[in-house]
Order: sequence, then structure tokens, then C-alpha cells
Amino acid sequence: MAVKNRSRGVWWSRFHFVIRFLGLTGLLVGGVALAAAFVLGLIPPMTSWNDAREAGVNLYEKALTPAGDETVLWTTRLLLIGTAAAVVAVLFEILQTLRTTAGRRSAFGFNVVVQTVLAVALLVGLNFWEFEHPLRFDWTRDRQFTLAPKLADELRQLKGETTVVVYQRHKTAGALSEKPDAYDFAAERKVVEKVKDLVDQLREFGSRFRVEVLDVEEEGYNDKLAALTEHAKDLRDAIEAAPENSIFFYSPGKQGSNNESGRLAPRGAVPASRSEAATLAGSVQRLSFNEFYQLDKAASQKANDGNGNLVLLKQGVEPFARKVLNIDEKRPVVGVLVIHEVLTTQGPEYLGLAGMKKALASRGFEVRDIILKKWSELGPPEPTVTTFDESKLERLEEDLASLDAEIKAMEEESKALHEMQKDWKSAPLAELTKKYAKQLDGVQVTERIRQLNLPRIEQNVVLLDFALKQYREERDETAKQKAGINVENAAEQRRMTDVKAKLARSLAECDLIFIPRMTLINVNLSDRIPNRLYRLGDAQVAAIKDYMKGGKPVLACFGPPNDPPNERPDMTGPTGPDEMEKVLGDLGIRFGKQTVLFNAESKSFAERRSGLIVGSGNVEVPPVEFDWKSDALLASNQLASRERPRPEQPNPIREAMQITAHSQGKDLDIRVRHPRPIYFEGSKDAPPLFDPVFMVTSAASWNDDQPFPGRERTPRFEPGKDDPNKGTVDEKRRGPFPIGVAIETKTPAAWYAEGAGKPTSIRVAAIGHGGLFVGTELSPAKETLLLNTCNWLLGRDDRLPQAEQVWQYPRVALTSQAHWLWRWGGWLALPIGFAYLGLVVLLVRRLR
Repeated sequence: MAVKNRSRGVWWSRFHFVIRFLGLTGLLVGGVALAAAFVLGLIPPMTSWNDAREAGVNLYEKALTPAGDETVLWTTRLLLIGTAAAVVAVLFEILQTLRTTAGRRSAFGFNVVVQTVLAVALLVGLNFWEFEHPLRFDWTRDRQFTLAPKLADELRQLKGETTVVVYQRHKTAGALSEKPDAYDFAAERKVVEKVKDLVDQLREFGSRFRVEVLDVEEEGYNDKLAALTEHAKDLRDAIEAAPENSIFFYSPGKQGSNNESGRLAPRGAVPASRSEAATLAGSVQRLSFNEFYQLDKAASQKANDGNGNLVLLKQGVEPFARKVLNIDEKRPVVGVLVIHEVLTTQGPEYLGLAGMKKALASRGFEVRDIILKKWSELGPPEPTVTTFDESKLERLEEDLASLDAEIKAMEEESKALHEMQKDWKSAPLAELTKKYAKQLDGVQVTERIRQLNLPRIEQNVVLLDFALKQYREERDETAKQKAGINVENAAEQRRMTDVKAKLARSLAECDLIFIPRMTLINVNLSDRIPNRLYRLGDAQVAAIKDYMKGGKPVLACFGPPNDPPNERPDMTGPTGPDEMEKVLGDLGIRFGKQTVLFNAESKSFAERRSGLIVGSGNVEVPPVEFDWKSDALLASNQLASRERPRPEQPNPIREAMQITAHSQGKDLDIRVRHPRPIYFEGSKDAPPLFDPVFMVTSAASWNDDQPFPGRERTPRFEPGKDDPNKGTVDEKRRGPFPIGVAIETKTPAAWYAEGAGKPTSIRVAAIGHGGLFVGTELSPAKETLLLNTCNWLLGRDDRLPQAEQVWQYPRVALTSQAHWLWRWGGWLALPIGFAYLGLVVLLVRRLR
């Protein structure tokens, strides 16, 4: 009997060992497979029990799918096998423990089992409940990690998943800083950290947030980007177009059949084949780092007596939350009103506004061209309203008609030449003499004459065929361009003949209109577009005025109106300011009559007079200024009389540009050549809410109503003794001159007929140069000016840089001795301290 019991005990212990060994091995294999699954992206981030259950189902389905990636297949299988082995071993141990405890038949054993079960249940239950109901406590003094109640209520209404992508391009403020320094990189790291902190707060409000960090300098960046945007082409396009460090918010749209969950591909996931991929039509919003936390480099360099603390200007949680709450918001539409197709956003480099469109489009704007004149070789331009596609379609149709006529005539000529070539090759001499008697003046054709004329005819045939081929290729290319236009929509627009109604219809779709008038380009070379060409018709001005009556904003960039003294006066129409300038004048904006010239241009004017015009177009004028003493400016330009109250509030655009310059630790480099002074003449009864001027020229300048150099005159500052404009803003004097004005005022009551409406609040900005935003690329400083101006005009003041909340992160500079103490203190002091505490505990225990 004893032998039998011993034999049973040996086999049982061996079986027990095998079970334990398999469980331990399964735990090891499962752990390795779990780590591999995370690397391959098979296990997405989980914030709820449903996420965990869905991830388990997906792993189970992948393990049972024979066809697929071998790495994914065996990873999932080993994970399931290892988990199963570990679970079986744990269950076996639990049963064995229960059997042993129950076999003792003692109350002590039963109590142990009950206590163990209760402890496990309590541990598992509390963790499960906490996973679904997390609690956070903000114990900071100013509760900086607590959202405002109103914002929290709005966030609680969110449903679905939002992906937050932190994109580190290592360029800040639209590349204002071409060479990022230690402050820029430190600010990047803190912004990423702050984004993660904020997302942790947002996760409490129902919507599921997922944060991904993309660093262009990180190894494997392209693979990570491809996996993240496998089913989100619009997100990838937005990331690739971002000019600076940005935060993207993505909400997937309706999904194709290959991805029913409606999510982005998990981090590190193996991309599906292109034939199986389903592209999402999701919503993307972009927030630059500077719209969240803006670096104040100048303050950082001066903080704490030069110790170099990092100073950030907190822009608030609202810009971040707004992108989440309004992820599907409509893009603001900017209408660009120009007089010719070459001046649109699709015009040539030196006249078009492609850079402006690119800058606005990358920040969430939509830009539309509206052409206001129709040009003809037979007469003056006529007022009209066309889109770029309409204008292009009309031009292409004219080109096609002309090319068709040319091709038809050349085909007839080619046919005649080929017949002539055939005749001169094979026809009898007598027949040639008879057929071409008129061309030959009765000369008898001989074989010698045939051989002399035949090469000339053949050469003409080759040249004509080559030209005909070119014309046909040009015609095919023109027809291809026409096919790329929505002809039906353009034709519908062309059927409208009422200019005012058509312009009103186009403006109704715009949230902001931009009216550029580029006049003087280079006075040395008389390179300009005459100001009279920009005059608008009465119906067009009336439509724009009706648009402004609705409280919609306008950005007017009008260049100087001056003409060369030797130019013939235009006898085809009126001269002087047009009705559009008068409309803005009703709001208090007055455009100067002169051109601002700079002292730096004097040398080029002298060279021009002596005939040395080489390089006269490359004069570097001083940059504009956003930081000046208001008192000096008001006094020098006589902008206000003593009776008119002075505004105390600073101009918001000027303040935003100053904050941006402070952020970079240097002045913004915006150079404007040949600008026009602009003034604000408000009434005593309606003083401005803030300082209207936001941009001025350098003091090294003067105004001149004849800026064109010639043989008889070189422009220079010569104060006139008998100046008829003396004592007014048009008096000839030295700078600085205001060339940028922004106002918020009421529309004049005179604009409304009795009982037809009442004045409304409107924002208008005017800049004294029409070519400030011309070019295929805008400089970073010009981009910043454009965006700040447009955002303010649209009433989005919260998107302007703010300096109210200053946040400092001390970067402690340690001496070599302090560094040595902290290093060895961490390595030795902590272990010694814990050893001491352990010995004290041992001594206390021995007191028993």
C-alpha cells in the first residue's frame, strides 16, 4: 500500500511539474507575442472595456485567417496559445489549492479560501470599475489642469473617436526662424508635453482621443506616417502641406468595406494592399504650436538675469478645444477681386497671388477669384463679373476659334503645296508652263527650271507641315484645358448679364473680400499698372457697398495713384479717386495722394538720371515698423487735432505682430517699396475704439507726388515754402508714414434709405500697397501679417497671438560641482538611505 501511494505521489508531482512548466512557458511565449503585437500595431490604444473586447476579437480572427502576413499570423497564434497555456496552469493551481485547503476540513482553511477569493474579487473589481470611471484631482493653486465648466459641458456632447497628431517639423511660426536654436527645441518638447496633458483632460468627456507624435527626424518616420494615414489621404495631404510645427485633429468619415470600425490604422500596423485600401473622407483641422503655446524668445533670453528660463505665452485651451468641437466647421471663404486674369491667384509669378492662396489654404481658408473687367483689343475694358474659370473658358474658346481658323487655312495651303510639289515632280514641262503661266510671266519651263524650283517647293512643304503640326498640338492642348473646366457651370454664370446681381451673388458666398490694386512696381523703370485701370463701375461699387452693409469685412490694398509727368492724360474716362475709395472714405479711411520714397533709393534715382539703370530695381528699402512711439507718429503726421480724443487701446493687428516679433527675438522683415500713406479721420462723435494704425514706414522716408525720376528731375526731399497742402496730411514731409490702418466702426447712416436698414458694425483694413502679397511664395513675416489681418477681420480675435498668460519653465544651470553632487547623490545616497531604513526596521523587529 505504501508503495502504491508513493508511486501515485511521484507521478502526481511530475504531472504537476509539467503543468507548471507549460504554464510558465506559455506565460513567457505570450508575453513575447504580446510585445510583438504592440510593435506591429495589432493592439490599438484602449480606453474602455469595449475597446479591449474588440481588440481580443480582432486578434482571434487574425489567428484563424490562413491567408495574410506570416508575421501577423504567427504572432497572434503564439499569443493565443501562450495565453491559453497560462490560463490552464492558473486554473489548475486554483483547483489544487482549493482541494488541499478543503481536505484539511478546518475552519482555518475555509477562512483562508474565503479571504483569498474576496481579496482577488476586490482587487479585480476595483480596478475594473476604476478603468471605466477614472477620477482626477487638480491640486494646483490656479487649477491649471481643470477645464472651464462651459467648455466641459460642450465636450461631454462629443461622440466617436478623434485622433490628435502632434507633428514636429522643427519649424516654428511658419519658418520665421530659419535656424531653430535651443529655445525653439525646448519649446517644442514642452508643447508636446502640454498637448498630452490636455488630451488626458479631454478624455474625461466622452469622446475617445488618441494621440500620435510624428517627428520628421525620427527613424522610421515615413513608415509611421504611412501606417497612420493608410486610410486617411486627406490627413496625409494636410500633414505634408503643413509649413510649421502643428497639431492635427482628425475625425474619420464614412468608411469603406475594408475598415468597418471607422478608425485610423493603429500605430505600426502593416498597411493593407492598395487594391484593398478604402480611402476615408474625414475632417481635418490644424493648429500650429504657436496657436497653443507661443515661445517668447526675447523674454526667455532675459529671464532671471540671463539664466535662460523658457518663457511661453499660453494661448489658452480654447483654440485647442475649438478645433475638436468644430472639426467639421465651414472653411472661411476669401473672395479676391481683381481686374484681370493675370492678377488672380493663378496668375504669373510677378503679378499673381499664388503665394497668398497657398498661405491661406494651408490655414483652413478657401480662396476664390472674381474678375471684374472684360478686356478687348478694340476698346476700353468693360465692367463684368466672372470667375477665373469663366474668364479662362472665354479665352480658351477664343483661342480655339482662332486656332481652328489658322489650321483650316494652313491645311488648304498645305494641300495646294503638295499638289504643286507633285506637279513639279512628274508633270510634263508643257503642262507646267501652261498651268503656272501667270506665276512665271510666260517663261517657258525647262528641266533646269524644274530642278531649281523643286527644292524650294519641297522646303516650303516641310516648313508648312511642321508649323501645321505645332498648331494642331497647341489646339489639342487648348482643348484639353477646356475639358478640365466645368463648362456647364461656367456657361450658367455667363448667362447672367446683370453686373450688380451677379457680383452680389458671388459676394454672398464670401466671408471676406480682398481688393488688391498693384500700381507702382518700379518707378526707376516706370514699371507700373495705371491706377485708372482699377476704376470700378457704379453697379460693382453698389454691390460691394451692399455686401459691407451686411457687416462683412473688407481688406483693401491700394497702391499709389501717381502717373509719370510726361504721360498723356487719359481722355477715355474720369480721373482721380474712384467710387470704391469714396466708399472707404465714408468709413473714415483716407488714402494719401503721394508715394512714399526712401532715402536708400536716392542713389538709384541718381544712377537712373545718368543712364546707369543696371541694378536699379534691387534697392533694399528699410523694413516696415510695428513698434513705434504713438505720440511721435500722431504729431508728425497730424492724424488728430487737439480736440479729437486719442484711443487708449492698441491696435490688435499691431499688437499681434509685436508679440510675434518678440517671440522670434528680432524685428519682422517686411519690406514695402513705393507704398501709399493711409490715414484715419474719424469724427469727434465717433472716436475709434483703438489706435487705427498698425503699420508704418521707416523714418528715413518722405512723400512725393512725382516719384518718377527723369532727365530733368531726381526725386529728393525738398520741403516747399509755398506748399498748398501745408498743415494737412498731404504736406510734403519726412516719415514715418502710416501705411496700414484697421478699424471697427459703424456703417454710415447715409448708406441706407429711410426705413431700409440701420447701421451695423463692420471691420475694415487698408494697406497702402497692392503688391504686398504678390508672388508664388510669401515670406514668413508676410504670411504672419496676412493671417493676423484676415483672422481679425473675420472676428476671430482669439486666433491672434496673446500675451496675457505667461508660463515659465526654469531650466536650472548647474555648476560642475553641483552636477557632481547630484550625480553621486542619486547613485549612492538613495541606496544608503534605503539600507539605513531597512536596518532600522530589522532592529525594531528584534525588540520583540
